[in-house]
Amino acid sequence: MNLTVLGSGSVVSSAERATSGYLIESGPNKLLLDLGFGCFKNLQKIENPLDISAICFSHFSHPDHVADLVGFLFHRKVAVLKKMSVSNQLNLFGPAGFGEFFSNLTKAFPSFVLLPFPIKVTEIGYDKLQIFNFVVKTKPVKHSDGSAIGFRIESEGKAIMYSGDSEYCDALVDLGKEADLMVLECSSTRQKTDGHLSPEECAQIASQSNAKSLMLSHLYPETENLDLKGIVSKKFSGKIIKANDLLKVEV
Repeated sequence: MNLTVLGSGSVVSSAERATSGYLIESGPNKLLLDLGFGCFKNLQKIENPLDISAICFSHFSHPDHVADLVGFLFHRKVAVLKKMSVSNQLNLFGPAGFGEFFSNLTKAFPSFVLLPFPIKVTEIGYDKLQIFNFVVKTKPVKHSDGSAIGFRIESEGKAIMYSGDSEYCDALVDLGKEADLMVLECSSTRQKTDGHLSPEECAQIASQSNAKSLMLSHLYPETENLDLKGIVSKKFSGKIIKANDLLKVEV
């Protein structure tokens, strides 16, 4: 598998960082995790968005994880109408309440009511799903909106874990058990923030999970000059990666 960072920043970040989004590839199969603002343009730099037919969202109440779904849908609609793309089904997955969120989105953008391609919206909570050749495991995690989920993606004998937004909880440790790559949000750096992780907590989770490597992402500007790797390495002995937009990691 390969993971490419589409957005490594937070709702407040530098011009070099889009908000949360990741592309996972396994052979010809492609899966998006979150699609925050700025991620769609980064996706276009490396992939044809029309080739994407599955997106999983960790939560939907905060636009830094879901805002570019609007642009993604409109791009796909016009491309199909202009016969630049076939009318393949788009599969959207999200936590409890995501169906209502999508319904409200079509009310905000009436042109989405009759999209010229089928959409299947699936709500997930504590599930094991098969999406193409990916085995996707999810668990509820602790974030401010109460409906956030974390992910474990398995394929080709490898495992990638993604926290979404969450504070420390057992679900993150469970999802990350023996993971080849753990992607954790690390946005609680200046002071402890409810619903988010500090570098020390990221190290603790990775160590308890016995993960092979840890990527620190969802970064605020103050992390640019902070020795995140130095802090994390005090508790975690595996490989440590500081995320950047368009960084590609082979798992």
